[in-house]
Amino acid sequence: MAPALRDEMLRTVRDFRATGTFGQPLMSALKSGGDGIALLLFFYQGQKFLEVLSAFSKKTVHSLSDLGVLAESFIGISAAGFAAVQGLSVTILQAHIVQMDSAAGKLNTMSRLGRWSGIAGNAAFGFGALAAAIDLGKHSRQWAKALAQGNQQALAATTLQIAGDGILVGTNTWGAKHTTSIINQILK
Repeated sequence: MAPALRDEMLRTVRDFRATGTFGQPLMSALKSGGDGIALLLFFYQGQKFLEVLSAFSKKTVHSLSDLGVLAESFIGISAAGFAAVQGLSVTILQAHIVQMDSAAGKLNTMSRLGRWSGIAGNAAFGFGALAAAIDLGKHSRQWAKALAQGNQQALAATTLQIAGDGILVGTNTWGAKHTTSIINQILK
């Protein structure tokens, strides 16, 4: 066996034996400010979801608006959760790639990184677009109410909210479409 091939085989064996060592990658995730913010948002959305679920379960008769509030809360926690999973997987697996010495170990980890990014990213963008579209609808109704009442401050505030919601709908839709097209190109 050629010396270069033998060295690569030894590095590959070492990498696959060390697959369970996620100490360094986990430290990089703990130091990441963006991942921390994503986790805080997820916990906040989780708390809101549990509050809505608790109020929903206490009622014996559920109206359509009760179901809407529950669905909106579920969409919010899903968007935040998938975004946190995507961010953490990228941070952890990129740090894991740096630890790998062999080409096979790096490729294996890169493959897992792509899989996690594709699945979690698509879900995060999809649920994010849905959540922003719901907010866009609510703020549009608030804008119409402010217009009918002649409330200029509320009109200005809801106009800014509508602009922000529209941007979020657009960026999340573009992200979902772009991620889906990348996945389709890879699967061809």
